[in-house]
Amino acid sequence: MKKNSGVLVVLVLIVAALFALNPSSDDFKNYTRKQLEDGTISKSSIGGSLGAYERKNYGVFSVFYITLLGEKNDRHLGVAKMFIKLDE
Repeated sequence: MKKNSGVLVVLVLIVAALFALNPSSDDFKNYTRKQLEDGTISKSSIGGSLGAYERKNYGVFSVFYITLLGEKNDRHLGVAKMFIKLDE
């Protein structure tokens, strides 16, 4: 019983940490701005505007969609203040 309680506490702490570190829209805007400065992405891929994105918040992670001409082009997973590009 004590072993199960320890595992439960660890899982609760992990979920709480992921919830607290779920990236915000501002975090994604800063990430995108840095990618532009580094030349990793082009302005045409984000529609020339850092505001051309949509965020779906799932509590412990978020999915960000970069839109261009009304179409969702790129998806990025935001988890623990990090971003992972899902579309290649």
